[in-house]
Amino acid sequence: MPDYQYIESIINPALKQQGYNLTITPYTNQEAVTKLKNQSLDGDCGRPGFFTKRFDLNLIQIKPAFRNAILGIWAPKNTNNKASSPEQLRIGYVKNALLFAEAAKQAGYKHLIKYDSLIGIIEAIQQGEIDSVVTYQAAIYPHSQKLGLVKIKQLAVFPIYLYLQPKLAHLSEPLAQAIGQRKQHKPYILNDNEPLPQTGDRELLFGCSVSKNSRVFKIADKFYSKIFANLGYTLTMVALPRAREIAELNKGVLDGTCARGDHTPFNQNDQLRKLNTPIASVTYEIIATKPQAPMHQYSDIPTDKRVAFVRGSPIVDDILSYHPAHNRIPVTNVAIGMKMLAANRVDFFMEIYESYSEVLENESFSASFFSVSNFSPIALYPYINKRHQHLREDIETEIANQLAKAGQLQHLLTGDKTSQAKDLNPQQ
Repeated sequence: MPDYQYIESIINPALKQQGYNLTITPYTNQEAVTKLKNQSLDGDCGRPGFFTKRFDLNLIQIKPAFRNAILGIWAPKNTNNKASSPEQLRIGYVKNALLFAEAAKQAGYKHLIKYDSLIGIIEAIQQGEIDSVVTYQAAIYPHSQKLGLVKIKQLAVFPIYLYLQPKLAHLSEPLAQAIGQRKQHKPYILNDNEPLPQTGDRELLFGCSVSKNSRVFKIADKFYSKIFANLGYTLTMVALPRAREIAELNKGVLDGTCARGDHTPFNQNDQLRKLNTPIASVTYEIIATKPQAPMHQYSDIPTDKRVAFVRGSPIVDDILSYHPAHNRIPVTNVAIGMKMLAANRVDFFMEIYESYSEVLENESFSASFFSVSNFSPIALYPYINKRHQHLREDIETEIANQLAKAGQLQHLLTGDKTSQAKDLNPQQ
């Protein structure tokens, strides 16, 4: 569902109750700004928090934000290896979208090329003239699955608000209430048609350290359920906090875990056996509330800054081991970490996109968030309890077969991130 349809479905009933009829008309960014300045438009259905300041507009911002916009760089899957070489990657951007070019340059990308439209950029990628595009997720979503584009770098996350002309200030409260109620009941999701995971009698119990309601959990549950069904087993997967999942694995309560790194305490745990095939590739990101020079190595993370991370993330714990103890801030879950960052109680939060994007879908933040790192991806593997050692070869064979069918080794757990996208005018 495009975001204008989502916000229209929220505010149209509220406006009708106040005696107004709603019409939403598409304009280019320049046209919309001009019409908002001369007040021939009564408002704008979705813009970032910095919109009024950037274009010197006198508008009322309606809180809470009704969704978040994700700004990133997309490229064909076989271009992923260039993500660590910003000086080589050729990036297209829409000529009026100066924000896109600014964000890419801030992240260290140097080879930026202007195009008249997003369609022109897509054609240039197909013809090999450029490698990638910088834009919002929802702008690229209609093209991503057809062309096999994946997000190779996230640049920023912006809360998106409804705006009104000051003459309509009396509508602020009913519209804010309508947005808040809908967001709580049904947050904006571009693609909400993901099939429900298979269920069955509990014969094997796996842990997965993401929310049960997340898309990642559903994809992983469906994938593993099919694998074990083919082997004559039924699987139940449970969502657990990371630290608790480690504890339950150590106690042998769990038969396995959906995905963890080749890292202690997992790869040196006498109770666990790592399977040979990586099931996904994820990248830990340093998230900040202000743009800044990108960090390319873990050693670039300032030791004098407070860095929050989720307790039970041994990879991050190891990465930050050289930080002073008082600057390593373990938190219970991702939501707490993001809230502490938004409140300036920490300077950075270190987390993978797949986890913190879920929080952004379900929480209201007034702050914008910027990915200020460009680290290498980390492979994740399934682990099983040693009591199932006799199934190891069969499980690995079935995993390889399923991955070959899906053709999505690096994107199984992450899925196609563009399917979690949020729509926004790419000329913004």
